[in-house]
Amino acid sequence: MKTKSSTNNNTQTYEIPTQPLPLAYPSMDIFSERINYILCYRFYFALYGNIPCTIHIYDLDTNKAEKAWIEQHFADVKAKYFRKDYVRKDNKFEYDDVFFVLKNDIIIDFDYSNRGIILMFPSAQEAAAQAMADEFKTFMRKEKKAARQIYLIVQGDYGLNLRALDNKIPKMLVTENYNDDLTALHPLVLEKLRKKSENGLFLFYGAPGTGKSTYIRYLVGKVNNKKVIFLSPRIAGNLDSPSFTELLLDNPESVIVIEDAESLLVSRDENRTSDLSVLLNLTDGILGTNLGIQFICTFNTQITNIDAALLRKGRLTAAYEFKPLATEKANVLLEKIGVKDRKVSEPTTLADIYNIEEQEFGFASKARSVIGFR
Repeated sequence: MKTKSSTNNNTQTYEIPTQPLPLAYPSMDIFSERINYILCYRFYFALYGNIPCTIHIYDLDTNKAEKAWIEQHFADVKAKYFRKDYVRKDNKFEYDDVFFVLKNDIIIDFDYSNRGIILMFPSAQEAAAQAMADEFKTFMRKEKKAARQIYLIVQGDYGLNLRALDNKIPKMLVTENYNDDLTALHPLVLEKLRKKSENGLFLFYGAPGTGKSTYIRYLVGKVNNKKVIFLSPRIAGNLDSPSFTELLLDNPESVIVIEDAESLLVSRDENRTSDLSVLLNLTDGILGTNLGIQFICTFNTQITNIDAALLRKGRLTAAYEFKPLATEKANVLLEKIGVKDRKVSEPTTLADIYNIEEQEFGFASKARSVIGFR
């Protein structure tokens, strides 16, 4: 097998052995039905019949790390196995996993999908494996400013991982875009979110189009000393899973945002879900107190429908109902954004204000309310 590597416009080709390696324990168990490829620990055991020691490094530029490593160590490779996937939007094939089996019984898994590397080795090769790990550390991805980053939880091959995204902070003033009661509350919310070792719950609710999501994006952009993690509805429905608990243990003093959280928060009389019980513990229990996790939850229903235990003092840090912008403020905002020939005669949602000049369609009045501001 020929492997190409390009450095400084010079392309070098290395010969990788193509002879398949015999397995000490041949079995289809090394493959995962879920991820459709090799499970690295089972592969090591099938090849050598021993349990490996491991070193994991994540948040790497995996592509650069592999190219640099193969240039220096191609002669040490005994076999290479890989999986490629076709990426339609880029019209090209990309690596998902690349395994290098080395002559010293070390296996390296370049885990592209999770931006990491797993080194598997016998204990006798710990020094060699550690030296490789030290090389790979030089390819850590540069961290961006926390104030402009949010994190999404994604399902990895071995549990839940975090994937960073740029947070596009809305260019706005709270005083201009929201009612006066939020202007008064905003400094307190910001102070509490920035406070270290603080747990608690923030509830933001109100009709669609009143600016809940936009306010949260603005708010978390101002919290530059903590990691802000967004939960999808699917993950939020599995708060009691061991993998979620492990993720929290790895990310203490974080802010977790759950949007459209009605299914999690709404009271079910005496029948509380296990997910709600976990949320109660995280916001005012032993686990939450020790981890310093704060939750921001949004919903569209009335707060009277929310489980009463969530509203208790000591657990609920702040609750705020987002309402249409007061008539006078709405007209001032319209003029501010350049709409000088239109006035409103009643409180108006931010979605309607920022889209006031859009064409009306027969079904657009409800659909439009979620565009731009939510």
